Amino acid sequence: MLAVDQSIVTNRRQPIRGIQTGRSVFLVGGNERGLRISRRLKHLYETVPGFTDDRVSRDLATRGLPVSPQYIQQLRTGVRNNPTVNVLYGIAEVFGVPSTYLIADDDEAKRVEDQLALLAVLKKAGVTALALRAASLGPEALHWLTEQVERERRRAGIADRDGF
Repeated sequence: MLAVDQSIVTNRRQPIRGIQTGRSVFLVGGNERGLRISRRLKHLYETVPGFTDDRVSRDLATRGLPVSPQYIQQLRTGVRNNPTVNVLYGIAEVFGVPSTYLIADDDEAKRVEDQLALLAVLKKAGVTALALRAASLGPEALHWLTEQVERERRRAGIADRDGF
């Protein structure tokens, strides 16, 4: 369920339909919305490797949204703050996040950011493929796999860190 904070509801201009949720999402104009979008874009650039304003612009163009790298940079820095709904959805698609992430309340955004942080850790550790394969295993197989990893860690003399 998409949560919409009270400031969005009370300051709404007009509802739009959320692509993934089918629920109405109310957008506010002005600085509050622009700052939220800017903050979320900055977080995406910091968390998801390999993205530049040029790349995002090119990826949007392939989706039929001709947007200049300068415009993306202005959204990211907060200079521009009123992108179209299609541009917002396109940016979310380019980064692989839910279409509501850029405008969602902080709790909803936190859930997405936590998932992005976990993915970054998995990529950094080089275990993304193993984690994705293991995700489809049943509870017994996951337990066995965990035991094997722990056995190998002990054999290699790797101490537990952060409870792992």
